[in-house]
Amino acid sequence: MEYRLLGGSGLKVSALSFGTATFGGKGDFFSAWGATEVDEARRLIGICVDAGVNLFDTADGYSDGRSEEVLGKALEGKRDKVLISTKSGFPTGSGPNQEGSSRYHLRNAIEGSLRRLARTTSTSTTCTASTL
Repeated sequence: MEYRLLGGSGLKVSALSFGTATFGGKGDFFSAWGATEVDEARRLIGICVDAGVNLFDTADGYSDGRSEEVLGKALEGKRDKVLISTKSGFPTGSGPNQEGSSRYHLRNAIEGSLRRLARTTSTSTTCTASTL
């Protein structure tokens, strides 16, 4: 596997990453993509790690956070071998501060993601913005 430096972080990430939008399959939109649960996720992650993949991508908006929960459980015993990239900004409720890139929303999103991923600390936090 080829590895590349992630910006100025010093972290080396695999040239290929594994996206987990199919994990959890909650709701009409994401269930149409797939509904991978923990046992199958463990198998897929094992294949990836054996091939040298060390970057797994998820988001709090994938299946209302269920993707992060499945990924967190499936990574048990492999946490020292991988990096997790998660995203936020997606609406997480109906309130005016439950979406976007405000400090308030992002702090809540990070805390929620760490809880769902069964992690207690974040290695790196980066905020990027896109105008689509």
